[in-house]
Amino acid sequence: MVFLADQGAFVMRAYCFYGVLALLALVVSCTEVEETEKAPKEINVIQIASLKGKIFPKDKQGVKTGGLSLISQKIKDIKQQSNISDLVLIGNSNFIHGTPEVYFTEGDAVIELMNTLDFSLLVIGHRELYFGKNVLINLSKKAKFPFVSANVVESDGSIPNFIKPYVVFPEMDLAIIGITTHMFADTNIAEDLQGLKLLPMDVALKKYVKELKEKNIKNIVLAGDLIFGGSKEVERNKNLFKVLDIEGIKSYFVRTREVKNTDVGVIDYKREGKEDKEILVCEGSGTMIGHYTASKGTAGYKLYRINSNTSKPDHTLTDTFVTLKKVINDTAGGIIGTSEVNIPHEFQKESALGNFVTDISRLHIKADICLLNSGNQRNGFKKGPVSRLDIYNILPWGGTLVETEVTGAQLVKLLEASCSFRLEKSFVNVSGMIFKYDSSREKGNRVIQESIKINGEDLDPGRIYSLGTGRYIFDGGDRYSEFKELKLPLKKISPMSIRELVVEYILKHKTISSKVENRIIDVNK
Repeated sequence: MVFLADQGAFVMRAYCFYGVLALLALVVSCTEVEETEKAPKEINVIQIASLKGKIFPKDKQGVKTGGLSLISQKIKDIKQQSNISDLVLIGNSNFIHGTPEVYFTEGDAVIELMNTLDFSLLVIGHRELYFGKNVLINLSKKAKFPFVSANVVESDGSIPNFIKPYVVFPEMDLAIIGITTHMFADTNIAEDLQGLKLLPMDVALKKYVKELKEKNIKNIVLAGDLIFGGSKEVERNKNLFKVLDIEGIKSYFVRTREVKNTDVGVIDYKREGKEDKEILVCEGSGTMIGHYTASKGTAGYKLYRINSNTSKPDHTLTDTFVTLKKVINDTAGGIIGTSEVNIPHEFQKESALGNFVTDISRLHIKADICLLNSGNQRNGFKKGPVSRLDIYNILPWGGTLVETEVTGAQLVKLLEASCSFRLEKSFVNVSGMIFKYDSSREKGNRVIQESIKINGEDLDPGRIYSLGTGRYIFDGGDRYSEFKELKLPLKKISPMSIRELVVEYILKHKTISSKVENRIIDVNK
């Protein structure tokens, strides 16, 4: 990896860290064997939703929120208070990406901690493939629990050998089917998927509900990062519910997406002419867990907020977290350069950070111009020393850079898409060009074409320009359908991520600086 200054030292520290985790996991597993000698009387299910790699809690005004230490102790408290000898612990989608501790260990840290907490399964979400298929396969071998999705398949339609469509718990007469949403295909590039694709949710569900009925399983949980609400989601989920209605299966639907009034925990999914379905919801990022027992049904579903006011840390994990922090600090905390000034970032206007990153990207791809969505960058550099961890924090997604070609007229359409502000973070930063627009005009007619200059020259609508941009928006991310609609060619893919390009630049130049240069001006302001 580019970020590892000393590969050998990192490996030795990592082995030390995972050795501690393995020992802790052994102690925990031995303890659990003693606790689970008697068969449970109830079907107890706990879900943790969309962890996003947040192993450590977030500290805000003295209150710590989320984190696996607080979660672990809360689960222990629930088991003790409710006299639970065993339970099913669902990792509900999007666990393996999103923080430095996950990035710098390529997911190992979160998997080993999930082993320690005795997770029962992980439902595959779209973030699980951000490191690529091969990394996910390796992580599945280290996990003591299955990765689950009924509709992620190989290109030939077969089930990948590292994924199960569902998990059966015979002693509980319970099965959990994992469902992966369309985000899996929408947010991952082909190189990372390596032939994996999605079956329609209802097609996969029909097949496996039939199998479970043949096995006489009475309690079925459908878990995933499911979206309910909005016309597109209603249409997507219509066939999903139809399968269960036809099969006569009463299932608990567990989802992760945040909704208003989440403290209630149960929402009614309105369906025209049909009985409402009750959906069990849970906020993500490890800030909440949901628990229910089958005998009480959805009426017994309870949510617990995870923070330092409601839960104590699990002190059995203290040594593990100390070791992990040391590994991350040693690996990512080394200083590689200095920022001469503060380099801040904003999403809906030109920013100093956006200029810095797009300039580096344009120089690398050797293009006339470069456009990058502002959401690719976060935070910003502070004046002073710069570490690899700082770079991760400003470019948490990394991102892949591609080269294409556009005519001047096509470029105007791309700029119009940016100035429509479809999403907060879809506005583009630019390099190699300047332009003005009027936000008071109607969408699609905001760019002032005569103001556009490419490297100091007036835009020529008929000329072909080389364009560097992010693979994410080139493939339609942030609602940029224009790249496909204009049939822009994919000329080149950079083998290095945008994050790696920034690291390389700072290592070479040692000092960095950037400022707003009036590359983009809203004449209405």
